[in-house]
Amino acid sequence: MTDIDKLYDAWQERMNSGDLEGLVDLYVEDVYYVNPDGVALSGKAAVRTDLAGLLALKPQIVLGNRRHMVYENIALTTNHWRMNFFNADGVKQELTGGGIEVMRKEADGGWRYIIDDASRSAS
Repeated sequence: MTDIDKLYDAWQERMNSGDLEGLVDLYVEDVYYVNPDGVALSGKAAVRTDLAGLLALKPQIVLGNRRHMVYENIALTTNHWRMNFFNADGVKQELTGGGIEVMRKEADGGWRYIIDDASRSAS
């Protein structure tokens, strides 16, 4: 993804369609990731495992209120997110939160997440 908003769009689309490998591809190999519960994980393998558990809920997410600050090949970005899913009892749940991410522009011109903290309020 050569545009930061398009990277966000791709992340949202891949989450909503349950595309685990597509999601994981948006991260660098040694990514530092904090899930919405505040659990810190390192590396794509750990992110894959965590996201697989989340995708099992078949969530639908909207990433809004996006802000980006870019310096050369590094970007600090924030967003607010709203996620809906059905729990094991079939009851619709809605979670809200914020994300703070650091992205790096790679040699191919595409952006990838190097730090993703989905446990924060991005106010």
